Amino acid sequence: MFKIQLLFMTATLGCISVQAQKERDLSIKLYSQFNHSSGSQQLSTSGLARDTSVMYSFTNNSLSLSPTFRWRSGARYSHEVAVTRFGYKSLDDNTVVNRKGGTSIPIRGARTSAFSLGLRYEFANRIAVFKEDSKFGLELGVALSPGVSVVDINSVSSNTFPSRETSFSLDVLIIPRLTYRLNDHWFLDLNAAIYGAEVMYEVSKLKNPAFSASEQKISMYSQNLLPKRYEIRLGIGYHL
Repeated sequence: MFKIQLLFMTATLGCISVQAQKERDLSIKLYSQFNHSSGSQQLSTSGLARDTSVMYSFTNNSLSLSPTFRWRSGARYSHEVAVTRFGYKSLDDNTVVNRKGGTSIPIRGARTSAFSLGLRYEFANRIAVFKEDSKFGLELGVALSPGVSVVDINSVSSNTFPSRETSFSLDVLIIPRLTYRLNDHWFLDLNAAIYGAEVMYEVSKLKNPAFSASEQKISMYSQNLLPKRYEIRLGIGYHL
């Protein structure tokens, strides 16, 4: 009798777990992510001739992969957490002067390491423009995307000092999304991120003992509304 009760409880819990999983609609996705950003800024003109200006401009394009975990809360709302960027690289370069007798004098070089991490949380609402049994789906989401990057430079020459560049960023985005169901498990996801605002805090530190601790560090805060940035992602997902 006890074994029968145990089997019944196990089956009941299994059914509840499957039903809860269906209600949550858990899925994983992998995006191919294209990012574009551009901008310009007028630099300081001190020391230049009159009626002379210096403009700095940039254009940056990148293509990367972005893994994502997604779940639903109810029939209309969904949540998504993504890794938008992750990377680490190191570079060790050195230039030396070799003299007779086997002595070497380093004149230029540094050991550089760089780390970056970007995340994103999105809350989306399903827009009922397609029929309930349609393979297409349309959603509109709002997302917050924090990020951090750290660059350490340790020079091998005696006339320069170690430095560190650290930046923290937070982006606010609006994301329209179109999905297409391939079968009961697989689906496609096409979305575009519209940047509404970006906030950045940067800290530069030069470890020069000739300066005080406060003089070794420079910080800068910036914010930009409607920056010239956009993002397009095409992904394939799998319902768990």
